[in-house]
Amino acid sequence: DDVPGARAELQAAIAQWSTRGFQIQHFLYLYMGTWIDLYAGTPRESYDRILASWPALSRALLLQVEDVRFRMLLARGFTALASGDDAARAPVTGPEETRTLAQQFNRMVEVRTGIEAALRHSENSLAVTLQSIGDAVIATDLAGRVTRMNGTAERLTGWPLAEAMGRELSEVFRIVNSQTGETSDNPVRKVLASGRAEGLANHTA
Repeated sequence: DDVPGARAELQAAIAQWSTRGFQIQHFLYLYMGTWIDLYAGTPRESYDRILASWPALSRALLLQVEDVRFRMLLARGFTALASGDDAARAPVTGPEETRTLAQQFNRMVEVRTGIEAALRHSENSLAVTLQSIGDAVIATDLAGRVTRMNGTAERLTGWPLAEAMGRELSEVFRIVNSQTGETSDNPVRKVLASGRAEGLANHTA
């Protein structure tokens, strides 16, 4: 879990080698750095580093070594995919084992792309449905922060969705006792804590 420590050790290891030429040690540095960046959630850094190093890999003839070539193509594909490039694919070439792994990677990408397209379609459908509902609808995340509002809710609360997003529901939707004017407990916290439906207390507005 010590990403800075892992990067420091990797940097210390490669610092012992000459910067002249591109040797197998530089490939290992590049390859291991990829998995550190993927773990740390910074795949774009590795993707850019791999692209910048590709000419040196080619000149060193390391890409002619099947294992090195496949590992680098896989690392390039994973980092491209993690950076948001859904067109990333591994070339299906080389020995049977390499082709099989490339095909499996490509199928995984296609499945992920299909799932993301379905999620986008579902999100769009949900947005259209919410906007067509006449009642006020406010959705929150598990922490009680606003994630969605329809037009009716915006009008009733006076909060545009763009300004309400990420705010505590109690800040956007204030419930008061109609007789005393005091703020009433917001039932959403009870719902999030218990997982059961909760109603508003009597005399609330």
